[in-house]
Amino acid sequence: MEDSTSILNAQIQFIDVQLSLVHIPIELYSQCIHPILRLLLPESGNAQDLPFLNISINPVEASVVLPKELANSLFRPLLSSLNTEGKDASVTIAPDDYILMFVSGSGSSPSQRVIDLTTPLALAGISIFFITTYFSDYIICPRRSQAAVIAALKSQGFELSEHDWGRINQHSSQAYVNRPNTASSDSSGSQFLAPGTPPPSTLSELQVRTFNTLHKRNVVPSVNKETRLVQCAGKDDKRQEHALLLAIIKTLLCTPNFFSLTLSEGESPSLLLETRSLPLFELPSSANTNGRTSPGRAQYDQSLLMGTTSDTLIPIILDLRTLPLESTGIVCGIAGRLVDATKTDITGPVEMAYLSTTKAGAVMVMEDDLERAVQVLEMGAGPQ
Repeated sequence: MEDSTSILNAQIQFIDVQLSLVHIPIELYSQCIHPILRLLLPESGNAQDLPFLNISINPVEASVVLPKELANSLFRPLLSSLNTEGKDASVTIAPDDYILMFVSGSGSSPSQRVIDLTTPLALAGISIFFITTYFSDYIICPRRSQAAVIAALKSQGFELSEHDWGRINQHSSQAYVNRPNTASSDSSGSQFLAPGTPPPSTLSELQVRTFNTLHKRNVVPSVNKETRLVQCAGKDDKRQEHALLLAIIKTLLCTPNFFSLTLSEGESPSLLLETRSLPLFELPSSANTNGRTSPGRAQYDQSLLMGTTSDTLIPIILDLRTLPLESTGIVCGIAGRLVDATKTDITGPVEMAYLSTTKAGAVMVMEDDLERAVQVLEMGAGPQ
């Protein structure tokens, strides 16, 4: 069993792109499918040329993280037509501009990686969104918080060269921050905070405040055991790009219960897919095992994806629509409590991945860990 206190040796790259966050209530998803598809089928160029794009669907919402200019051109015109007076649900574009941090590295469990990355930022009271993908992790935060992000990383032991510091302040394309192989999340923490609340000093304090606030806002975990996911990626094969894109579009048109697509420069498309959607990503072959054609019977023996044989995940959905968008410490508080409350179990701590959307959070765990993970999230069990 891997030591739960192992620390990520991470490299964090700041990407020079202004992002917007679009919230689409799930009941309005069908009316917003056209601009979503236009993101994947631009009038010129290729969707994979975008610096970053995340399209996620869950029972609460469809959420899109995209370059600001595309949000303004594709989604802003919809606001007046869809958001009529008297409607409870409305499409919104977050007022802030956001920046993107790309995290690469290894050396810790997925759960511990979430804690290590989010702790210093939550400690500083910085609101973030966290996206786990097949290849990497991404952290999204308001651009106005950029200086505070850098200061928080440096104060918690991340090293930033003076040369790179200057480049970040000039909003250049990228900068790198290295995480040392020392320190532990047990000795530092962060907090779920309403805006203006002083940040906590310990991880335990964070967890207590987080779950107190979740309980007060009636945020309870929601699970549909029939929603079974795999975290995977498109194969890096130029010959199959169009087939992969077609499969993604078919999935979106089927209105999945859960879906997430992340496109980032330099990486193959990363996906969270329901297992029932996997057949859409198989290429038919007309040849049988003897190399002869089989008239009238297509065999599906070539996948467009890699990673589909990995463990099946069950998402635990937290509906955060009652919370301010700029609330902080949610990701770290949830991950920290899950690990702390289960680390003494005979099977070890719960392993999890996390996906932030604009107004929901998804904790993804293996089926064998589902029962104890839900119990922790329902009761906030663990050290006080």
